[in-house]
Amino acid sequence: EQRSGKIIAIADAETDTSLSPSAREAFLAMQAKAVLSVPLIKEGQWVASLSLHHSAAHEWSQEEIQLAQETAERTWAAVE
Repeated sequence: EQRSGKIIAIADAETDTSLSPSAREAFLAMQAKAVLSVPLIKEGQWVASLSLHHSAAHEWSQEEIQLAQETAERTWAAVE
């Protein structure tokens, strides 16, 4: 999904029905109850993702998602 540019925003890994049992187990093992993963696409290709984890359930706001996207872009520009 990330390779196609889809942002993944999980508010609560314990209750999110889109997660496979193994993904749920992996997130919870990392104490990542809320997860936001923003892909970075350059020239039509996935090159990286910026992922944020929160130890408590958290509904990601549009502002937080936008900030994560901007941070991914700026970080890529700085290391390129």
